[in-house]
Amino acid sequence: MKKAFKWGLMLFGLLIIGAGIWAYPTLRDIWSLVPKNKPKQGWTPDTEKNLKVLYTGMKLQHDSDGQFPKSTDWMDKIINRVKTENLKAGAEKEKFVDPAAGGKPGEYGFAMNDAASEKYIDDLKDKKMPLVFQSTDSSWNAHGDPAKIGRPGGIGIAVDGSTVKLP
Repeated sequence: MKKAFKWGLMLFGLLIIGAGIWAYPTLRDIWSLVPKNKPKQGWTPDTEKNLKVLYTGMKLQHDSDGQFPKSTDWMDKIINRVKTENLKAGAEKEKFVDPAAGGKPGEYGFAMNDAASEKYIDDLKDKKMPLVFQSTDSSWNAHGDPAKIGRPGGIGIAVDGSTVKLP
C-alpha cells in the first residue's frame, strides 16, 4: 500500500508539473496584458528631434483645421498635439525648447514662419520653405521671417517635413 501511495503521489506531482508547463505560456501572455504603472518621464530635448515633433503637431493641427495655425499663437494651438501619456505633466513644453538656444527658463528658440500662417499646405508653392525654424527670438509663440529672425547656420523643418538649413 505504501508503494502504491508513493507512486500515486509521484504521478500526481508529475501531472501538476505538466499542467504548469502546459499553462505557463498562456498565463504569461495574460499577465503581460495587465497594465503596469510605469513611471512618467521627462523629455530629452534635441534640436532636430524637437523640430520633427513640432512638425507632427503642426500637421495634426493642419489636418484638423484645414490650415496651419495662426503664427501669433501657433505654440498655444499645438501644445496639446505634442503631449504623450508617458511624459510627466508639463514635459510637453520641453519639446518647444531648442537646446542650442541656451536653455534658459522661459526661452524656447523656435519660431513659425509667418508665410505659412493660416495657410493650407497645397496653397504653399515652396514645399522646402521652413515652417518652424531655429530663431533668435526665443519667446513663446515666436514667429516671423526666417531670413530676418532665423538663427544663422541653423535648421528648420520644411512644409514637406524635411530638415532644411537656414541661410
